[in-house]
Amino acid sequence: MSKFIKLFALFLIPILVVMTSFELLLRNIPNDYSYKKKYLDAKSDGIEVLFLGSSHIYFGINPEYITKKSFNVAHSSQSLNFDLEIIKKYKNRWKNLKYIIVPIDYFSMYTTLEDAIEKWRVKNYSIYLF
Repeated sequence: MSKFIKLFALFLIPILVVMTSFELLLRNIPNDYSYKKKYLDAKSDGIEVLFLGSSHIYFGINPEYITKKSFNVAHSSQSLNFDLEIIKKYKNRWKNLKYIIVPIDYFSMYTTLEDAIEKWRVKNYSIYLF
């Protein structure tokens, strides 16, 4: 029995090492979540207008056309609880923040990302933003 366990471990360890390596490599590929985290970490003190919310803001607002220095942290299916967590995390870094824009839609009052169809996005917040 112990020989079986040793052989099984020898078989399993390389597979786990390869899987872990792939996971770490995949997490280093730039994406929207990692971009937003890097931007907020580096330039939060200069933001005057912050846009939060779901896809309505994500696709509907382009901060380049806003006269004040602004940043769009919205994302598809982002619920109010994630907006609040972003505010809590960076609240002490926003020295020049004057406005926070959070859209309220009919679905935002009754739905959280954890209960939505796109609940697979929750992991992206825990990996990249928080």
